[in-house]
Amino acid sequence: MQTNSQKVAGIRGSAGALMSLLFPNRCSFCGETLNSGACICDDCLSRLEIIHNTMCLRCGAPAMRAPQRCEQCADLQFRFGRNVSLGAYEGMLRRLVHLFKFEGRWALYMLFGQLLVEHRQVYIVRYDLLVPVPLTPARFSERGFNQSVLTARSVAGIMHVPPVRRALERRGNAPPQSSIESAGQRVKNVTDRFTVRDRFEPLVRKKRVLLVDDVLTTGATASAAAEALYRSGASAVDVLTVARALKAPGALYHS
Repeated sequence: MQTNSQKVAGIRGSAGALMSLLFPNRCSFCGETLNSGACICDDCLSRLEIIHNTMCLRCGAPAMRAPQRCEQCADLQFRFGRNVSLGAYEGMLRRLVHLFKFEGRWALYMLFGQLLVEHRQVYIVRYDLLVPVPLTPARFSERGFNQSVLTARSVAGIMHVPPVRRALERRGNAPPQSSIESAGQRVKNVTDRFTVRDRFEPLVRKKRVLLVDDVLTTGATASAAAEALYRSGASAVDVLTVARALKAPGALYHS
């Protein structure tokens, strides 16, 4: 005789199978039915805008060679050392980030983590700690999750670099950067205050810290977070992001 828990599990399994039949999981780009995975098929995934060749050694933008500073970041001030991204924030990768942040496709954090490790492992392994860029309490309450925390957790689970989810605290009510078109206004918009929580200061001190975020645009948010980590004694702070926004879609920047 089945127990109540077994009956519930059976009902849930039947309901899930019915939902999959009526509303099958499909690739968000070509419509192919997926048996598993996070809304993108293998063929579309192979065409994702990943930076495979050279990138700017400062901001991570794709480049014809590897300059210390490129046209993409020449007019920007960073407090962190450098940023490395999976790819450019355009095309399919931009759509995936949007699905992840705004359309509830949480499972994408596992895909982003796997891709970051696959393509940026040599970079990630240099650091002692992974620290996700936090949301304000109001933004977290509104969204229900922090995309940077989930991505950092996925990377850490594969790389075994410790993630410190609550090291940084963020206070303020600045509008989200994605809602502002002007790069200059985005820099001015970062009025939120970042601090390292007292109990995490000993952990951060003299450590090489890798900040994790979804998109680097002007670098203002990551710089503010990096400044807080340096005030608490971090020996180095760099950034890992899923995507690097470009000034012009499809452009290659070089000095």
